[in-house]
Amino acid sequence: MLSKSQVLEQGLKTNEWEAYSSLLIESLDGIGFDVQGMGEIMRLVEKEYKRKYSVASRKAQLCFFSDMGQIDQEGSAGCEQFCENIGGEIARWALKDSHPELYAPLKNKGESFVVKFRMPFADVVDFDKETILYQFVSHYAAKYFFDFKYDIQFTSMTESDVPKENILELIPYTKEVNY
Repeated sequence: MLSKSQVLEQGLKTNEWEAYSSLLIESLDGIGFDVQGMGEIMRLVEKEYKRKYSVASRKAQLCFFSDMGQIDQEGSAGCEQFCENIGGEIARWALKDSHPELYAPLKNKGESFVVKFRMPFADVVDFDKETILYQFVSHYAAKYFFDFKYDIQFTSMTESDVPKENILELIPYTKEVNY
């Protein structure tokens, strides 16, 4: 993030194009890109966005993971890959390999944070609810029957924004990330 105050003041937004592009433009301006550089980045990022969301049923989303054990997987891409750059994976896919000169400032500026938040279970996408419930049932069954600590781990998404009132904590993530 270029500024953690963004999340504290606005909450978390799904990556609906209007909101996503507005925040990215604000960040690019804050980094100091000129109009031409910003235009080129936005053209490339929009192309990648349209490619990813060209499937008619795919909606804007906000992806998340359940616990810090899923970050920093040592040797494989865990959830820390989402801390690599401003603009997230769409900007990374659009720029990193084909336009490293445009990508570098997005990687080298700002701060990485894991955002801890709360949301109603009803806001989780329907196709993940059963998997998430299984994790909780397994956790409590392991604890009750075997006195075993079974970690609840899942990744999921929501198609809803998370309001600023539901932001619980910003956890700095300072490890160098490069995927």
